[in-house]
Amino acid sequence: MSDTITHPELVAALVKPGNDILAGLTAESADLWHAATGVAGEGTEICLAFLNFAIEGTLDKENLVEELGDMEFYLQQLRTNVGIERDELEGTDAEFLFSPEPVEMGSIVAVAAGDVLDFVKKVVVYQKPLDREALKVALCKLEGPLRAIRYMSGITLEEVLEANIAKLSVRYAGRTYSDEAAQNRADKA
Repeated sequence: MSDTITHPELVAALVKPGNDILAGLTAESADLWHAATGVAGEGTEICLAFLNFAIEGTLDKENLVEELGDMEFYLQQLRTNVGIERDELEGTDAEFLFSPEPVEMGSIVAVAAGDVLDFVKKVVVYQKPLDREALKVALCKLEGPLRAIRYMSGITLEEVLEANIAKLSVRYAGRTYSDEAAQNRADKA
């Protein structure tokens, strides 16, 4: 007798139930997961900015500054969650990929951001202990390409951070989070 199973049956048998994930969540792990999800999403947005550049032939620098700012927001949230200072990443001995081609740099950022999310998924969903040094290496593999993109595009980190502060100060009146403000996006009106 053959022990056959369809892929949907295998997934149904092996997927960690949502209730089990929920039971293992803490406020800190939910915040960490939120930050890593934001990092991955913004990595995709940065990649898309460079894909649009390849298609249209001009770089929308304003959009790139915005996406880099959003990435910095989530990176700061993640670093704060685990107690890592930005300057700690400078001393980490992590190699990162580089390409002089903007589209390839966008892809490198998207992959590095996805790696950060995958790292955090293992901590939050699989309950693997947080290896702070390994996370620093993963963050360095993202920070390096982000730094290169800023340099290649003539954008400073300060410019990115200031633009993000300005945008989010409009989006969130009184600088207080609300789901309504997040959905309405007053800065886009």
